[in-house]
Amino acid sequence: MTDNNPSISEKERLTLQHSYKMIELKYENDLKDTMNYKEHERRKYESFHRSSLDGVITIGQNAAKALMLANGGALVALLTYFGALFGRAGTDPQALSAIAVFELAKSMRPALMHFVLGFAAIVIAMMISYISQSAIVATGDFATSDWRHEAAKRWAKWCWGFVILAAGASFILFVVGSFSAVGVLTSGMPKPK
Repeated sequence: MTDNNPSISEKERLTLQHSYKMIELKYENDLKDTMNYKEHERRKYESFHRSSLDGVITIGQNAAKALMLANGGALVALLTYFGALFGRAGTDPQALSAIAVFELAKSMRPALMHFVLGFAAIVIAMMISYISQSAIVATGDFATSDWRHEAAKRWAKWCWGFVILAAGASFILFVVGSFSAVGVLTSGMPKPK
């Protein structure tokens, strides 16, 4: 026997090489699975975050529309009411006189101003919300951290704070205007002549 390496046969050497190759492949596959799992989890988190953000945006839009409709609708309802009273003032003997309708409209001025200011506040809030979102989108990916993105994030936080305050003010103005209008309509209605 003229074997140079008597401790290991050719067959054993090939078996060991094959075993090492299998271990390397298993390690590479496990590493790929781990990376795929992490990527999958990251995408799942981003998807959840994006759908949550979409839900918050939808709720905010619906709240803004509701406040706009409430303040604008109250304003239109009062103006329509006064228009109908003025229209009947000269023709219907049971109606209020034009002077009485004018006095009622004057006493309703604070309620009308509350509704106008509430409507203006929510319109301004919607405009600032649009501007802040446009600034964020214009700077690119919100998750990066260069100075433009950091400035856009700070700007967006200030804008969001102002939007929340303006929406709250709009709601408060609507409630105060409603109580003011109800108070005027129920307390000092002039009697028909």
